[in-house]
Order: sequence, then C-alpha cells, then structure tokens
Amino acid sequence: GTLTVAAVAMVLWNAAPQNLLLLWLVSIALLTVPAFVVVWRFTRATHVSEKIVSWQRALAISYGLAGAGWGAASILLYPKVATPYHQVFLLFVLGGSGVGGMAALAPVRAAFIAYLTATFVPMIGQLLAGGYPSSIATGVLLLAFWLATIVLASELRALLVRSIQLRFENLELIDNLSLAKDEAEEASRAKSAFLANVSHELR
Repeated sequence: GTLTVAAVAMVLWNAAPQNLLLLWLVSIALLTVPAFVVVWRFTRATHVSEKIVSWQRALAISYGLAGAGWGAASILLYPKVATPYHQVFLLFVLGGSGVGGMAALAPVRAAFIAYLTATFVPMIGQLLAGGYPSSIATGVLLLAFWLATIVLASELRALLVRSIQLRFENLELIDNLSLAKDEAEEASRAKSAFLANVSHELR
C-alpha cells in the first residue's frame, strides 16, 4: 500500500494540482491509521474467540476507512488530472488496490465488503456522472468488476473455511487412528500374555 501511494504521488505530481494531491496523501494516511491500530491490537490480543464479533466489526470499520482513502482519489484527483492517460492510471491503481485488499481480507466478509465498496463506489459514481458514453460504459464495467470482486472474495473465503474444516477433520481422523492402533496393540499384548499363560498351564 505504501509503495502504491508513493507511485501515485510520483506519477501525478506534475499532472494534478499539488494542493489536492497533498490533501489526498494526508487523507489516506489518516484514514489508514485505524486499520494498522486494529491489526496491531488484534495480533497481541488474548481470548480473541470470546470477542470475535467485536473484532470483525472493528476490522470492517477500519478497513472501510482505509478504502475511503483510496476512494478519495476518485473525488479529489480523478476529475483534475491533466490527461486521460493519468485517469486510466488511477483506474488501474484503484483496481489493483481493490484486488490486493480482497486477497488480504477475504477471511473477514464484512471487512472486504466495506473496503471494496469504499474503494470502488466513489469512482463508479464519478464515471457514471461523467455523462459521456465512454465514461458511463467504464463506470458500468467498474461496477461489474466491483461486484465480481466481492463474489470472488466470498468464494475464496468459503474455500479457506472449508480448508480449515478439512484440516481439523484430518487431525481428528489421525487421533482416532492412533487410538485404534494403541487399542489393537494393547489387545495383541493381552492375547500374547493369555496364550503364554495357557501354554504354561498345559505344560
């Protein structure tokens, strides 16, 4: 994220009003702070499972704010950049940020929906409000991309959940097999001892 922000600043430094670019840089920095704080606290928290709903809510809000930082570029920078090339550049940056967020946040449904929505919806609104056929068409395509990204993130989440479930099922199966093996070995030892005693009595 930091490298992407730096790349945007470098590319648009002479292509957009610098006061708006600086305002966006300050905005995204401030709006990203809550996400860093929540993740930092989460990694150091104990008994997370007891407050999982609260943590999910905190992640959704903080990453929604982080997405709003990217969405602010659609409002502050996109209408003001010098050339269509720079507008296309911003579109690609927002798309890449959305996909990157989807991959990182897929395990938490509320968080990735909040992040993707805050990232894409402002740009979709700008494009649809542009009035030109090409702008409206691009807005519709970005709307479809936003929805497809949410669906893909949901599928990825379901795959992760299923993978974890299978892992625990396999661990339980291994435990059961180990227990059965121990019981079989114990039965074999008992049988051997019984046969030895019977053989001794017969002699």
